[in-house]
Amino acid sequence: MRPSLDGKEIFLRLLVLLSILTLAVLEFVVYPPAPLTWAAARPVPPAAAVAPAPPDTTFTVLCYHRFIFHPLKTTSDYLEPVDEFKWQMQYLKDNGFTPISRDQLLAFWDKGTPLPPKPVLLTFDDGFRSVYDKAFPVLRQFHYPGVLFLISSFVQTGDSYPNTEKAQARRLALNDAEIKEMQRAGLVVESHTVSHLNMGLEAEKRTPADFTALVQRELSFPITFFQDKFGQKPELLAYPYGVYNDEVLKETASLYRLAFTVNSGPNDRTVDPYKLRRFLVLSDISRKEFMAMFGDKVL
Repeated sequence: MRPSLDGKEIFLRLLVLLSILTLAVLEFVVYPPAPLTWAAARPVPPAAAVAPAPPDTTFTVLCYHRFIFHPLKTTSDYLEPVDEFKWQMQYLKDNGFTPISRDQLLAFWDKGTPLPPKPVLLTFDDGFRSVYDKAFPVLRQFHYPGVLFLISSFVQTGDSYPNTEKAQARRLALNDAEIKEMQRAGLVVESHTVSHLNMGLEAEKRTPADFTALVQRELSFPITFFQDKFGQKPELLAYPYGVYNDEVLKETASLYRLAFTVNSGPNDRTVDPYKLRRFLVLSDISRKEFMAMFGDKVL
C-alpha cells in the first residue's frame, strides 16, 4: 500500500510541475519551432497575361511564282533564279526575319496574338512544279513555312490554265503527292480560284447575272475541292492578277478570312483584310530592291 502524501509535499510537487510548464512556455516563445512547410501546398502564381500585339505590328508578304536553275534561259519575269531565291532566304535568316505560318497570321489577325520578330509570309502562286523541284528544297533547308495559292483547274489537269487534259509526262502543275509532301513540311494549300481569270475583264464582257454566277463558282469551288483532296479547308484567297471589284470583295468576305492582292507594301491590322498587300518578287529584282521591301511601316 502506497503511503499517503501530506499537504506540504503535495504543494511542493505542484510547484515543481508549474515551474517545468513555465520553462517550456518560455522556450517556445523565445525559440519557436520552424513552420512545417513540407506539408503546405505552394500557391501557383497566375499565368502571365500576354498583351495583344498592337494593330500597327508590321508584317511583309512575298509573292513568288516559278523557279529556274539557269537564269540565262529565263523567258519570263516570273521565273525566279534558284540561286537568288537561296540568297533571299539566307538574307531573311541573317537579318532576324521570321517566316510565319498561316495559322500564326490568322491568330495575329483574329486575336492579336503577337507575331515573332520581323514576320514575313512566303507565298507561292499558281502551283507550278518548279515550286516543288526547285524552291521547296530551299524552304526545307531553312525550315520555313509558306502558303501555296493553287489554281484548282491547274491542279486537276496538270496543264496551263485552260481546262484541257494533257499527258502526265507533260504535267506542268504540282501533283497530289508533291503537294502532300509540302503540307507535311509546313506549307498550306490555299485558293487562287478555279481558272485564274481576270475578274475585271470578265465583269465587262458578261451580264450581271452571269458574272455573279462566275464569281461564286471561282471562289467557292476550290474550298471544297482542296478540302476533299488535301484534308485542309482554304482560309485565304489570292486574287488572280490582283484584280477585284465590289462583287468579288463581297463574295470573298463571305467565304475567306483574308485575301491578298499584288499591290506592293507592308501590312498591319489597319489594312483591309481583303486587300492585303504582297511584294511581287520577279526575276529582275536586285538584291538592293529586295532588301528595301522590309523597311517601311503602313502609312
